[in-house]
Amino acid sequence: MTKRIFGICMTVALAMVLVTSSLSAQIISQPAGVEVDAQGVLHTRVFQDPNGDLTRMRVNAAKAHLNEDVQKVSDLRLISIRKFESAIKAKLDANEPLTEKMK
Repeated sequence: MTKRIFGICMTVALAMVLVTSSLSAQIISQPAGVEVDAQGVLHTRVFQDPNGDLTRMRVNAAKAHLNEDVQKVSDLRLISIRKFESAIKAKLDANEPLTEKMK
């Protein structure tokens, strides 16, 4: 019984990852938003970007707020989430501002 429940949980988790990946790809590839009609119902609104101008603007705006170290090409970038959270907590506990790299 335990193996069956584990198998079901793993199947659901995999399905969630696949759906999330699919949705992320759709969100990134095509600019969209929502609109509310007079009855208060939300509708998805997709904007056409035939020459890629909107996408370029979105990417450039995102890059403008990134740290320069993060923008550099790297074969592999690893961080320890636990150590990062611990370092942030230490700064906050000491009432010190976060460093630029932490932001």
